[in-house]
Amino acid sequence: MDRMNGGASLREVLDILTRSIEAMAPECFCTVMLLDKEGKRLWEGSRGGLPEEYMRAINGLAIGPEVGACGSAAYRNETVVVEDISTDPRFAPVKDFVMSFGLMACWSVPIAGLNQQVLGTFALYHRRPAKPRERELKIVEAAAQLAANAIERLRATERQKENEERIALAEKAAFLGIWELDVSLGILTLSQELAAQAGLADAAHQISMSQLRSMIYADDWPAVVTAMRDASPESTRFHAEFRIVLFNGLIRWLRTQANVEFADKRAKRMIGVSVDITREKEMLEELHFLAAHDGLTGIWNRKAIFDLMHRELEMAARLGTTTGLMMLDLDHFKDVNDTYGHPAGDAVLRESARRLQQAVRSYDLVGRYGGEEFLVVLPHCDRGQVEECAERVRAAIAEEQWVAEGVPIRISASIGATVVDPSENAEHEGLVTADAALYDAKTRGRNCVVYRVPQHSRRESQRDLSQHLQ
Repeated sequence: MDRMNGGASLREVLDILTRSIEAMAPECFCTVMLLDKEGKRLWEGSRGGLPEEYMRAINGLAIGPEVGACGSAAYRNETVVVEDISTDPRFAPVKDFVMSFGLMACWSVPIAGLNQQVLGTFALYHRRPAKPRERELKIVEAAAQLAANAIERLRATERQKENEERIALAEKAAFLGIWELDVSLGILTLSQELAAQAGLADAAHQISMSQLRSMIYADDWPAVVTAMRDASPESTRFHAEFRIVLFNGLIRWLRTQANVEFADKRAKRMIGVSVDITREKEMLEELHFLAAHDGLTGIWNRKAIFDLMHRELEMAARLGTTTGLMMLDLDHFKDVNDTYGHPAGDAVLRESARRLQQAVRSYDLVGRYGGEEFLVVLPHCDRGQVEECAERVRAAIAEEQWVAEGVPIRISASIGATVVDPSENAEHEGLVTADAALYDAKTRGRNCVVYRVPQHSRRESQRDLSQHLQ
């Protein structure tokens, strides 16, 4: 969205969006297709990582009720999930061509404007047959909504408002309001739509600067003041994003732009527009959450837990403290999947993450390391505390029978633990040591805790950590 403010084209903004989603799901490809003015054909908006040859072939695709995933989604104005391209009749005429690019599944969500008119589609292609989980669909739907915001906002800037009636309609459709500030008098005049957004009475279309300041969220006021000071006779643009607190206590986000008029090098008047971007902020926040959390268990994902571990070890180095690390592996987890099926396995992983979080301290960091392995970072921790916490986690997982998908299951965990002193040990040595301790726990019969002391110091040669980060 910042790129739009900087004048980026629609194609550039959509490319950023598809690349961002592909970074969150590296096994997938994203596309944005735009519906033409006649509402009959889809044209490339962004191809993400898909081959150019494939996009050339589908460019100008005629929409219809049974035309692949994107053509059907645009025609029906509803999400279309094709779990297996090889067997789905909507891909029957072209399945061999599509599969020749390694594409085996496609989920397509219509990009709808504020009036629910279809603007295009946002699609996620998979290299294998795949059925979406609810969280995965939310990512695609959120991306489609962000694409809709970008398309409508950038197209709106290309159209000039011809009369007051069209401006009023735009205000209501886009939650946009117009305002004028008399700087010398300190009086702000609001349009009816903006006054309604602010929760003011119909007649209260003028407010003082002191009233405005009381409405703006306290933490955001300094940024508004800075934006006002940045405006000058040479640069007459004002731009700010801030929250306002309504009289009913609700908080809304506004994006505001204005032209500033000067007289004798002093600001005299400001005329601008404000648009409610609360939903956009909420969806961006949700995307940020999804990017850092494991989709199945809800705990930190692999990249996020590594970033947090790095941060904690840097802080420990500054404070002169030590940090505990635990590597945990569910024993014989493959047998659960093979015997009871993957839904039961998923339920076991979710319950394991829940018990793990309950067993550690509130400020400890729990992440999914991969598969059935977990990594726990314990700030300000010595050996005794780490061993005590590890035993508490082992007991929480092993001592109580589980019921997954209606099936009673008993499972245990092997745990490797260590303590890292940043003044003596490099970050990767802590991980290698915890991993070696985990291996020892498995060789000793599983369902146990093994503690190891890092054997190497910073002054010794360091080994490559790439095997842990891949």
